[in-house]
Amino acid sequence: KKIDSAGAEIIDTKNKRRLVRAIEVAFKRPFFRETKNAPEYDILKLGIKVEKQELEKRINKRVDQMIKMGLEKEVNKLSSRSKILETIGYREWKEYKGNEEIKERIKINTFKFAKRQITWFKKDKSINWIKSYSEAKKFIKKNKFD
Repeated sequence: KKIDSAGAEIIDTKNKRRLVRAIEVAFKRPFFRETKNAPEYDILKLGIKVEKQELEKRINKRVDQMIKMGLEKEVNKLSSRSKILETIGYREWKEYKGNEEIKERIKINTFKFAKRQITWFKKDKSINWIKSYSEAKKFIKKNKFD
């Protein structure tokens, strides 16, 4: 209110996204910044490498299970909450007709999202990539994190 009293009068205080953006605009910089301090604890980051075919297989299985367990019913029940329907698995029910087309769109969109996540995580040089639980155990012992 002290920085931008006019903006404070019209902002929806219950909308966290708009509040954060208003603060960023008022201060002319991002509100949430990474701290430059050294971490308080030793942190071990492990990422699990999964081949694309295996990832796609797991996603397909998960989507089939979600639909079998009543995703369509859940979407219809939650349709009054507009933000929820913007997420993968929900928005496809609005955009497509026919269960097979919807199921395929959910699988494709989930796989694309997973690929973007993997790309993003690969940029983090502090992540140690492993292929299995046993490899993780060996890595932890070798690096004295146990």
